Amino acid sequence: YCARKDFSGAERHLKYWLEEAKYTNDLRGQFSMHNEMMGFYRKQGQFEKACAHVDEAIRVMHELGNEDSPAAGTCYVNCGTVYDSFAMPKEALGYFEKAKVIYDHAEHRDYFKIASLENNMALALADLGRFSEAEIQYRQALADLCKIKGGELEMAITYMNMADAAAMQRGLDDAKDEISNYLKQAYSLILTESLPR
Repeated sequence: YCARKDFSGAERHLKYWLEEAKYTNDLRGQFSMHNEMMGFYRKQGQFEKACAHVDEAIRVMHELGNEDSPAAGTCYVNCGTVYDSFAMPKEALGYFEKAKVIYDHAEHRDYFKIASLENNMALALADLGRFSEAEIQYRQALADLCKIKGGELEMAITYMNMADAAAMQRGLDDAKDEISNYLKQAYSLILTESLPR
C-alpha cells in the first residue's frame, strides 16, 4: 500500500489486523501492530495518532510482562523516533535511554541495532545542545559499526550527522574544516569497493 502511495489503504489494513488481534486477545499481535502503527502515523505526520499508539504499545508491553526483552528495546526506539520526528528531543531521549539499558544487558549484542540507537541518541542530544555527549554517542556508533560487515554506509551517515552537529554547534564558517573532514570520510566510505551496488 505505501509503495503505491495508497496510505488510506495502508491505514485500513493496519486497523483491520489490530482489531483482529484485539478480537482474538492476541497480545503479541497487538503489540506488533501498535509498533507498526506508531511508525505509520509518524511518517504521515499525525502526531496525536502516533502518540496514542506509543502509549498503547507500552501498555500492552507491560501486560505481556516483556519490559526487559529485545522487543521492548525496539519498541522504545520506535517510541523515541516518534517524539524525535516531532521535534521533541527531550521526550525522545527518555525512550532511547530505556532502550539502551535493555540493549546493554542483552545476552547477544546486535551491533547494528545498538549503533542505530546511538545515532538516534546523538541526534536528540545535539538538538538539546548537549554536543559533547552527542559526540560520544556518534563515536561509539562508529566503533560498533566497524564490527559489522558492510557497515560502511551507516558509518557514512554517522559522519554526516556529525557534520550537522558541528554546524549546529559552531556555525558553518567556524566549523568548515571539521565539516569538510567529516564529509570526506563519509564520501570515502560510500566508495568502499566491497559494498553491493
